[in-house]
Amino acid sequence: MLTAIEKAETEEKKKELTVELKVMETRARKRSLGNIRFIGELFKLKMLSETIMHECMIRLLKSSSDEESLECFAGLITTTGRDLDIPEAKTRIDGYFSRIHQIIAKGKISARIRFMLQDVIELRKNKWVPRSSQTTSLKTIDQVLYVLLYYTDSVCQRFIENYLYIVHVYQISIRPQGQKA
Repeated sequence: MLTAIEKAETEEKKKELTVELKVMETRARKRSLGNIRFIGELFKLKMLSETIMHECMIRLLKSSSDEESLECFAGLITTTGRDLDIPEAKTRIDGYFSRIHQIIAKGKISARIRFMLQDVIELRKNKWVPRSSQTTSLKTIDQVLYVLLYYTDSVCQRFIENYLYIVHVYQISIRPQGQKA
């Protein structure tokens, strides 16, 4: 595909082939992530052994510059971490997280992957309970704005104060269209 892009005669054809290549790469990445999640679910159903899972983890963490492997690792450890993080495997799991810290410290990965790995670290610290299940209730837009008002600088504060004033005075609904109160 890359050679086809290089050999393309017009800029329009090059752009078209580049878009097609990106679509193919995205599909391949989604397929890989889906396969990894499937492997994780098979492990959770006791259809794959712990040894196989550890071998997968080691292979995925081998290259610190392969972002697709790191993304797959994050998906796999997120799916299986609760079941794999047992006293008998503590040294192995600690080794994976030591490696994650090294990869993050090097800084040679994209911000998206770095944040993904940091989320995995946080997930383990929270005993594999995801952040979303720790949230007790949904916040309204007003509640979010008041939190923003509290934590932001003066320019943003004035903007939010003005916004809230207008909403209050004119009793404007700030819900998306089609959403009922």
